[in-house]
Formats: sequence, C-alpha cells, structure tokens
Amino acid sequence: HTHNSLGETEKAEQCFEEALDRLSKGDKGNKGGLLMGLGVVKKGRGDFKGSARLLYQALKFYSGEYKGVMHSIIGKCHSAIGRSLEALGEHYKAEHHFYESVRNFWLTCGYSPLTGNAIKKLADAKRTLGHFSDAQQLYKQSLQLHSNFDTMDMRAIVDIIYALQQLHYGKRE
Repeated sequence: HTHNSLGETEKAEQCFEEALDRLSKGDKGNKGGLLMGLGVVKKGRGDFKGSARLLYQALKFYSGEYKGVMHSIIGKCHSAIGRSLEALGEHYKAEHHFYESVRNFWLTCGYSPLTGNAIKKLADAKRTLGHFSDAQQLYKQSLQLHSNFDTMDMRAIVDIIYALQQLHYGKRE
C-alpha cells in the first residue's frame, strides 16, 4: 500500500503479486486486502478489466469472511468495483455497485465521510445514465452530509456544488 501511495505503482503491483503468491504457498496474510490493493493498483495503471476481476475476487472473499453480514470493507469493495466498471464504460453495472456501496455504508457507518462520498459516486452514475432527478437528490443528500461533518472536506463540498451547477445548467454528461 505504501508504494501505491508514493506513486510507485509498478513496485506496488509487484509486491501485491508476490504477497498473493506467498499466501498461495501457505504464508499468513489478508487475502482480501491484497486482492483489493492489487485491484486498485491495476485500475491506476489502466488495466480496468484486471482491476475489476481482482476486486470481484476481494468482494467474494470478504462476503465469505463476513457470511453475508454487512461490513464497511464490503462497501469499499463495491465502490472500487464501481470505479473500475465506470472506467470500462459499464455504467449500469457501476451504478449497481455504487448503490450497494451506499447501502452498505449507511448500515455500517451511518453519517460518515464514507457514506457521503459513496452517495456522490452514485449521483455521478445516475447523472451519466440520464437519471437527472435522482442525481440531484443524491447530490443534495451528499452535500448535506459533507457540510455537517466535523472534518469538513471542502474539496468534496466544492465538487458536489460544481456537479449540481453542471446538472442545472445543462452539462449533464
């Protein structure tokens, strides 16, 4: 994860693959985290299909670990899958995963930046699909959440306001 944070994506990919290989040979580790980390790295490197494949594996792993009980890491998997599918142009599938992410974060985190960000991504997906009324309501909900957090993420707030402005002035793509 450190290599990815530093922009060293090739090294990050190598480390994640090496760790997954070691896991397959009996070493201990968090398989879901490695799959998710490698999936995020592959997305960042432009391999959206490879990214989605790995992120689906991470989702399957965590869903099995938590035996159908919601957990924020499952919400993060859905969000990451949605972003990869969005990059592949698979907007309806992406919308589904953003919806699942929102549903998961509401139940596991409640009022939190994770929930606010997930709602914004769902709103973006709705806008892309031409569901402008739904998008508007979701942007408003995300804005309301973000403006009430003690962390006050001004970038997120400005992004939401800009998206609402674009929605109202006809730039709806």
